[in-house]
Amino acid sequence: MDAVQLAYFLEMIGISGVVRDNTQREVRGSCPLAPCRHQQEQDRQATFCIELFGKSQTPEFSCSECGAKGGLPDLLRQLQALTGQSYPEANMLLSQMLQPSKRHRILVNAPPPQMHGTPRTKAPLSEEILEGFPLLDDCDPTDAQLVIHWLHHERGISPKVITKHRLRLYVDPLIGDVGVVFPIISPKTGEICELWAWLVGGEQPFRLLVEQTGPLTSSRTSSALFGLDKIGKGDPLLLVQSPIGVMRLDSFGVAKAVAMLGRANREILHCLHAPNVYLAFDDTSVGRAMAKQAHMHVRSGRTYFLRWSNVRKSNGKRLISPEDLESLDQFKEVFGTRTALEKP
Repeated sequence: MDAVQLAYFLEMIGISGVVRDNTQREVRGSCPLAPCRHQQEQDRQATFCIELFGKSQTPEFSCSECGAKGGLPDLLRQLQALTGQSYPEANMLLSQMLQPSKRHRILVNAPPPQMHGTPRTKAPLSEEILEGFPLLDDCDPTDAQLVIHWLHHERGISPKVITKHRLRLYVDPLIGDVGVVFPIISPKTGEICELWAWLVGGEQPFRLLVEQTGPLTSSRTSSALFGLDKIGKGDPLLLVQSPIGVMRLDSFGVAKAVAMLGRANREILHCLHAPNVYLAFDDTSVGRAMAKQAHMHVRSGRTYFLRWSNVRKSNGKRLISPEDLESLDQFKEVFGTRTALEKP
């Protein structure tokens, strides 16, 4: 990939003021994630940088403002998840510029599977669509072992919780990397209404823009609630930022958590009804902004705020999110320092 192709790709995803620096082998511009992840909601400075590499490697992006980083496929997936747009031209250009054989998966303490298949062609019927994302506990072990090993040994998710949440296998059709699919299940019908995926080793989930009809039809918003189908009427509700956080808590026996995927907005937050809501988003600037939005729009009898950094891990570092929990006692300690919030 050369600088000209890269500049063309950046313009397709809405990055303005693209400047090429051939000496430093980098391209700079405004951050496309600014409306969703920057405090000012726009990037007036060139905080976004893409470093160019040789033919054997792909470019990597980083933003000095929001801390986002990764490869160009990661950037495109984040934009799709946050905005709800598919960016078809950028996706097509990226598939032409990047060769799947050039990407290498980094495995940490996990044996590689012998073979990975690609998802089946998606048909318009819901059952046929789901066949392209088989259940982790009901598909070929050689396909699922890497994902299950990552969830259990690296993210601390118990096998029982993996089965409980009906997690599925994802194989990226562009670069071949594998991951887990989180089904968004309607509490009213029990049917899957949306699919989100998280690549092994990835930093956050992204929405799968699959062709949907019938039970899988949705408005394709950039937000979703994972785990709400597991919350009974009248139960308290722990609102977190990540589906991994939901399952990490569930693995310790705290089974009342729901993850807010994508952007916090009034429409999706009005779906939440609980006598007591505990805001337990990540202890970061993004997490605190989501907690502020949730406090304004969630309908509950009482609302509480949980600060993870009030508790330290065994290595002395402070917790940042439920994904950092090492034991149920640590959660009880965080819960014991909860703060009651006044109604806005």
